[in-house]
Amino acid sequence: MSPGFYLDDDTGMPSFVAQANSRGYRALRSDDAGMRGAADGDHLEYAASNRLILVTCNIRDFHALHFSSLERGSAHSGIIGIDQRLSLGERVRVLLWLAQAGTAEDFAGRFEFLEDWR
Repeated sequence: MSPGFYLDDDTGMPSFVAQANSRGYRALRSDDAGMRGAADGDHLEYAASNRLILVTCNIRDFHALHFSSLERGSAHSGIIGIDQRLSLGERVRVLLWLAQAGTAEDFAGRFEFLEDWR
């Protein structure tokens, strides 16, 4: 099953969401889910409960949340951290490739850096 993506407040990228959804992949922004302004933990919980990989530019905070969830033994659907220096076009290209080539299971419980998939 191809992965679905949830983009938090820091990430945005409506162009990725539109392209992913037009290709049959599931992607939504926090605005679309009514989660704008929610706490980081709530974003991660929303993504996990909807079996979506959380995509964020807030690497520091979500990296800490990832390790905290591991310590508690709670599962999440995966987190992809994006370095803000990566161009929008490159972000979209790599995420679309991951949607096509990856599976939801590939990312479950993991923290990945988008740059590592280029």
